[in-house]
Order: sequence, then structure tokens, then C-alpha cells
Amino acid sequence: MPRRMSNTTTTTTGLRDLLIEAELEKYGPGSRWHIPGRRYEVLEALRGGEVVVVSSHRLGAVLSEAGLPHSQFSGRPEVFFMLDERDQLTEVDT
Repeated sequence: MPRRMSNTTTTTTGLRDLLIEAELEKYGPGSRWHIPGRRYEVLEALRGGEVVVVSSHRLGAVLSEAGLPHSQFSGRPEVFFMLDERDQLTEVDT
């Protein structure tokens, strides 16, 4: 289970929806990478409101595509964040 590194928790209203949209665009039906019949566990976890671990690079890309501020996630060494059931984003120790 990921551990909380510090008090760097941020409310992420709408972030889960952006991640779902990005997963569907990349792996959903009609996309280049879609494999019929394959389970997409990350997409299922996001849709189910479960805990997921997301890289800073993925967060930066998703926020950038949405036209939102993303500099705190882009252009730095990759770190990982846990998006919990309450949609709280917490940096984790890897």
C-alpha cells in the first residue's frame, strides 16, 4: 500500500473524470490500442471510485490536454500519486 510522504494532499475535483476520459481515449473502443474482450483494470478502478496510483507524467499530460495548470506535475522527475476513494491526491513513496 502506498505511504503518504508528507502533508501534500490536494483536493482533485474532476481529476478522476479527466483520467477516465484519457483512458477511454487511449484504450476505449475505436482507439488504436483497444483489444476487444480485454479488461482494463485501471479504467474499471477509476470508474468504480477505487484507489489508483498515477504517475506525475500522466497527471501532467491529462491536465495539459484539459487546458488546466500542470507545471507542478510536468518537467520534473517522475513521482507517483495515489488518488483515493475521496478523490484526494497524495504523493507516495516508491
